[in-house]
Amino acid sequence: MTSSLKLKARTRHAVETVLRKQAKPIRRLMLATGRERSPILPEIVQIESTNLCNAKCVFCPRDEMHRVQGVMSFELFRKVVDECAELGITHVRMHNYGEAFMDRRLVEKIAYAKQKGIREVGMISNGSLITESVARAMIEAGLDAINISVDAGGREVFESTRLGLNYDKVIANIERIVRLRAELGKPLLSPVAYFYGVVGRPGIAVLRRLRRPARAWRPEHLDHSGRLERRTISGGAAPPPQEWRA
Repeated sequence: MTSSLKLKARTRHAVETVLRKQAKPIRRLMLATGRERSPILPEIVQIESTNLCNAKCVFCPRDEMHRVQGVMSFELFRKVVDECAELGITHVRMHNYGEAFMDRRLVEKIAYAKQKGIREVGMISNGSLITESVARAMIEAGLDAINISVDAGGREVFESTRLGLNYDKVIANIERIVRLRAELGKPLLSPVAYFYGVVGRPGIAVLRRLRRPARAWRPEHLDHSGRLERRTISGGAAPPPQEWRA
């Protein structure tokens, strides 16, 4: 490390130490001067439409949370979206710990958010509940992006971690979304179907077998972990980790 970098590091450490020691006085000063809130609005607002889920994923803490489980009322959702629109929020994500499609009014909520001018409405889903009618309705409602979580590239690993889900059904649902998007003639982001795979060592072998269907989905990127960290599914150099976009 050069002397200038060392000086910057020592200066930063000194400032951080002072701020930690004087946190309460600084907070009182900010409150007194009306500067306790950041003037910068968030780029994304995440709305948990429901915390219900039809899966029992071994890595998910949802069932350990001491929260009442249910579905957000349309009235509350409308209030949140209205506020987002008024503030100029451009991106709303409709998920958190639950499975978004457990909300029977999800399509209505997507449509309302788009009607209010939210530029991009997206969500993460486990992909198991997306029937033909649901897929068609959500595309026509204007959904911009959906991340389908496929943890590991094969049936055995997937079904041993995402308990209660069927691997073949989820893959078929992804293919249905891509097909309907093409049939309906929607532009690229209406919706973008993501194949989101977290692949550790047990899934590396089956990942290679995904080359043919993955190409049919026209993936751009793969978000992965483990030994394939610097490789794409076709063996080329990978971009920075992000979603695999169809």
